[in-house]
Amino acid sequence: MESVNSINKKLLISDEIEPMHYSGTVIQISNKKLDAEYENLLDTILSNKGKKAEIITSWKKMWLNVTPLCDTVQGKIVFHRLLEEF
Repeated sequence: MESVNSINKKLLISDEIEPMHYSGTVIQISNKKLDAEYENLLDTILSNKGKKAEIITSWKKMWLNVTPLCDTVQGKIVFHRLLEEF
């Protein structure tokens, strides 16, 4: 008999390494061309400018797919809706 932990792992965790196009998927971006855009965003929201270099060395640029699941299931997607985060 399987434990609750192993069942939850099967339901909630994926071993996929390629970007998936489902609602709620978090995708790590490694495109260096976007660095300037992320730095501008950081300049806008950061009150302690001394932390900028520290943040840049450890940040991970992510996109979150917020396309409604019903659009995905019904095949209505023209473009995926992505939120940029870092």
